Amino acid sequence: MSTTEVVDLVREMAVDRDDRAMAAALNRRGARDHRGRPWTVSTVQVVREKHEIALGGPSADARMTMTAAAKELGISTTLMKKFLEKGIVQGRQISPMTPWLIPKASLQDPSVAIAIRDARMRRSRRRDT
Repeated sequence: MSTTEVVDLVREMAVDRDDRAMAAALNRRGARDHRGRPWTVSTVQVVREKHEIALGGPSADARMTMTAAAKELGISTTLMKKFLEKGIVQGRQISPMTPWLIPKASLQDPSVAIAIRDARMRRSRRRDT
């Protein structure tokens, strides 16, 4: 993973993750710091300081995790994951094995309400048979 890719990833993750979570995500991807070592809280902090990347930001309040979104919609995380994979709910993962980031506004889309209604109807029909 190139330095530019690491900096871009840290910049994106810094919106709603702390340094410990970012180090863990980088290590899961197999990335190494400039010395070839696994990422630590300190090495993430050095990258953020060098590239003036602050934690949090205005968009942090506009996004939520898959679990939080499922809870808000009153559905299971399994169903939420299916909605994300099918593109019914807009969201993305910065990299594999990292949490989904879901814009809160995407939960208001009428297609989401229709998909929830359809899923509940299917579930109801299965119980009735």
